[in-house]
Amino acid sequence: EALRAAGQEQAAVTLLEQQPVSTRRDLMLADWALERGEAQQALAEYQQVLSRQPDNGDAALGRIEALVALQRNSEARQALAQQPPVQASVNADRRAALAWQAVGETTRAAAQFTDLKQRAAALPPSQDKALVFRDAARLEGAQQQPEQALADYRQAMTASGIDSSGNISRATRNDPQDDWLKRSLRSDTADLYRQQ
Repeated sequence: EALRAAGQEQAAVTLLEQQPVSTRRDLMLADWALERGEAQQALAEYQQVLSRQPDNGDAALGRIEALVALQRNSEARQALAQQPPVQASVNADRRAALAWQAVGETTRAAAQFTDLKQRAAALPPSQDKALVFRDAARLEGAQQQPEQALADYRQAMTASGIDSSGNISRATRNDPQDDWLKRSLRSDTADLYRQQ
């Protein structure tokens, strides 16, 4: 991870490939391949994990995300339909809802986000909680529900540590100390607020 974070991804991949075969190693290689845009390689690696562990939820979701990236939506839709209705974490369920949205099933994705927001509301502030509300807000914005989207962006900002209780204009101002998530939330919220 440290090599990759330092911008030396090929060295990190090489080092990881030299490690003994394990599910954790193979999932990490698959995730990195998907993040690099190498969806075909990621798909092969996720399927390799699933051949050893057919019930591995992370590999199943990764496989679906790789199918979506390859625009093989009918296969992704079929795999989504075979997923259990609730995963082990809100993050896994968020990824499934995003996949439903990506294959054109926005009504199903919206229903899942409605359930996820209720579950996430009970969680303490965290990245997972912020991502649920951010992604729900993005879908709501695309579905022409700007008021609900803005409310969910406020929830996401609060969950990430941004004070969003006052003026929304102030809450969307850039801060040099922001991490990627806070920058994303400020930017998305400001864009939506300007459109209103």
